[in-house]
This record gives sequence, structure tokens and C-alpha cells, in this order.
Amino acid sequence: MSAMSHHPRYRAGPIARAYWRFTASWQRRDGGLRRLGGQWYLLELASRFRFRSIRQILTRSLPMAVRLQKRDGGFLPDCPAQSACQVVLAYSRHGMLEELLARLRCDPRPLIETSEAPLAVRTRREALGRHDGRLAGRLEAGLRRRQRRDSSWGGLILATAEAIHGLLDCGVRPRDEAAGKGCEWLLGQQRPIDRRLFAGACSPSTRRAPPWPPCAAAGCTATRPS
Repeated sequence: MSAMSHHPRYRAGPIARAYWRFTASWQRRDGGLRRLGGQWYLLELASRFRFRSIRQILTRSLPMAVRLQKRDGGFLPDCPAQSACQVVLAYSRHGMLEELLARLRCDPRPLIETSEAPLAVRTRREALGRHDGRLAGRLEAGLRRRQRRDSSWGGLILATAEAIHGLLDCGVRPRDEAAGKGCEWLLGQQRPIDRRLFAGACSPSTRRAPPWPPCAAAGCTATRPS
């Protein structure tokens, strides 16, 4: 879904629309998105799309943001600046930043202003209207310098994905050569599906009614097997 958010056609396509419609229907009453430790990451990811369901997700998440905000302005104790950036970015993209700031107990902007992380550079550029050209250039150069000859960062999947996101946060276009080669390296690490993991999953003896309607919320027209 993160990759789709950078592609103009897939970002507005039926798969993304169905995914976020289902996510909105599965969101808890307290605003929780049922992702342990990833509420604000998923909220920022959702905000990159323009479906009606996204504003519903943001509106339901607002009381949770108010409730869980820390005294330093962040929303997670282990990564206050990152979580502040994710929340501010999410609401600014849908014209809800003023409403967010009016309801929060602490202003998250000072925390964002002092961070030198790539995500903070993006947040200041997109949400706060401040361009850090010199800092963005320095961060971008550092990321390019650390890319290995095999196009990865450290030969690690997570480090490579984070570096690609860092380049994009600094203002690099998705078609950039370094980012593209990094994506190709990631695709090369994908393992083939082990079909044994799904053996018997759809056999008559193991078929059960799903705990929630899996297709209706996503707009799927598939029928349940007989």
C-alpha cells in the first residue's frame, strides 16, 4: 500500500479504495486501527489517499490522538518526533490540521521543528510551509553515500526500505535511480509462496464462517463458496 501511494494510477484505483474502505469499517469505536504499535504509521499512510473513507478514519482517530498525546508533544514515548510528524502530516493533508491543533493539549510543532529526520523535513515542507533545502540535501547525500553496490542499504530489508522512504521524504522523486534500484533489490529478496502453509485451509472440514463479512465492507462482489 505504501508503494501504491506513490503511483498516481494505483493510488486512486479499486484495490486501494477497497482496502481503505475495509480498514474504515474495521476501525474500533475508540479510533484504534487494530495495528499494535502502528496506529500513527497507518494513519499517515492512509492520509496519502483521497477516498471518502480516509476522512472517516481521521475523524474517528482524533479523540485517540488527544488522549494518547504525551507532554513533549509526541504520541509515542519511544519516537516522539516521528509520531508527531505522522499525526500532523495526516491531518494537514485533509484540511484538518487546525482542528487537530485546537483539540490537542500540547502543540506538536516545536518537536517537529527541532527534528532533523527526513520525515520531519517532509512534515515542515508539506504541513508547515517551511523548506529545509540545505538539510534535505545533506540528508539525501548521506543516504546515497551509504547505498551499497548491490543497491541495498546494509544488505538489510528494513534498512533499505527506510532509506528509500528517507530519500522520498527529502524530496527525491519516486523515479529516482537510487530509489528505483533499492526497490528492485527489495523485490529480489521476496521469497516464493509456500503453498503448504495454505494446505487444507479451504477444505470442507476446515471451512468456517468468517468472524466478520470479509467482502461486503471492501465492496467485493465475490460469493461465498458452497
